[in-house]
Amino acid sequence: MRGGFGCCVVPADSDALLGAAEQALKAGDWATARSSFEAALEQEETPEGLLGLGNALWWLQETEASLRCRARAYAAFCRRPDPFQAAVVALQLSTHYGASLGNDAAARGWLGRAARLVEKFKLAPLDGWVLLGRAELANTGGDPRAGEAFAREAIELARRFPDADLELCALSQLGGALVLLGKIEEGTVLLDQAMAGALGGAESDPLSFLRVVEEVSYADGSAGWCTMIGGCYEVFGGMLPPQGAHEILGDPSTISAGNFRPDKGVALEVEGGHRVSGRWELASGSSHATWYITGAMIMRNGEPIMEPNGRPRMREFFFPAAEAEVIDTWESTGLRGTASHDYEVLDIFVPEHRTLWFQEPPSEHGPLYRMPPVAMFATFIAAVQLGIARHAIDAFVELATSKIPTMTQTVLADKPTAQATLGEAKALQASARVYVETALQTLWERVEAGHAPTLANRGDLWLAAAHAGHSAHAAIDMLYTAAGASSVYATGALDRCLRDARTALQHVCTQEVHFETAGGLALGRDALASVWGLDYRGEG
Repeated sequence: MRGGFGCCVVPADSDALLGAAEQALKAGDWATARSSFEAALEQEETPEGLLGLGNALWWLQETEASLRCRARAYAAFCRRPDPFQAAVVALQLSTHYGASLGNDAAARGWLGRAARLVEKFKLAPLDGWVLLGRAELANTGGDPRAGEAFAREAIELARRFPDADLELCALSQLGGALVLLGKIEEGTVLLDQAMAGALGGAESDPLSFLRVVEEVSYADGSAGWCTMIGGCYEVFGGMLPPQGAHEILGDPSTISAGNFRPDKGVALEVEGGHRVSGRWELASGSSHATWYITGAMIMRNGEPIMEPNGRPRMREFFFPAAEAEVIDTWESTGLRGTASHDYEVLDIFVPEHRTLWFQEPPSEHGPLYRMPPVAMFATFIAAVQLGIARHAIDAFVELATSKIPTMTQTVLADKPTAQATLGEAKALQASARVYVETALQTLWERVEAGHAPTLANRGDLWLAAAHAGHSAHAAIDMLYTAAGASSVYATGALDRCLRDARTALQHVCTQEVHFETAGGLALGRDALASVWGLDYRGEG
């Protein structure tokens, strides 16, 4: 809801401090925004100042203070009276309580306040946002049929006004509802939202796509993983030369798979492109892919071309799926439905317009393509793990309310140890989710404002992703243990969640090494020698 509810309308006669605070907020300079809003509020307490301060505090992760400040802003707008702005604040609070904090009761309360204002004052432009909130709460509350109905109504209103942000968010909720209803194929079509806008795709903002991935992963970890892979690889279209982007992504049915690890293949320079050979593993989505992406080292005269930093020159290559041989190797612990087989090519020609490298300037100039693609990819992997963990939490609740443990007379839900375990698991999942969303949205708003990502910004994404992956796995493992022998059956939800989460955690993007790299960066050590340097374009 970034575009719909990110900031308020400031009166033309606002204090200069308030104007400076709003500019700092838009630029992503949260600390400056906070101090400027506080200074403005010392001179005169206005609802605009309270709302701005609340938003700054939110991005500074001072959650409770942020919520209190925005509740005061809501009351102040009501007293003014400014029902439209009061409804906007109520909708914002509903979203943050529900989607970000998992407090559905508080979310419903704030959504109810917004709905009453919208109805009483005929605030038609906000009708769709109220419906969106109802869709989101229905989906998270276990009523996807209602979620589907509310989302479809919201989409209809978004197209009538029109409101592109509302439509995108509503499509995300509709996709989540369809997946929860078992309509996996229809729901996962939403991965096309990440397709480059210049090619007709919706060009979803990262946070919306992250939530789609989490929702699909809640229903099925393998489906969520393939949704994540397909959407992320299509983002690479904005880094290809226009001819290659149109060739690959001009067809809306395109699905990409592959492995962009560049040390598993070689590419010989030839006129007009490269001849590529190699074998790569973990091509998730290989069973239904129409194009493959792969990384390789660039060769000349039988030797790798070396860069000034002493590393081999590397590129990514797109080629039709028909040119690859898929080798059936995916006998895995978890994520068994991803078809993450090996694939091999031998001396295929790839024209230059179907190649890219992450450190080069993108061909598209929108903010999505100025985001660090590999670091952003890590957060989407974390979304898969967070969705699986949320499924495990709900599966444990269902089990605990019916299972009577051996040699006892009461259900597992009445046991203090089970209650404490569930509470800790929920806290692990929810706090990790907030960390990932905050890091991603903070960088997105910085890039939207025209600023380049810093290495510290990239580090926040990597650290948040690794933390989320490990937190999600820890939460599932705790619940698996607390459920006793009921967990061990391969047909059970907790067993599948644990296997899927463990397998996802093995991905290079969420391994423990990122805690070491993050700590080293905080201590002034070099982080660019790690995988963090793959997409580093400088800070200018």
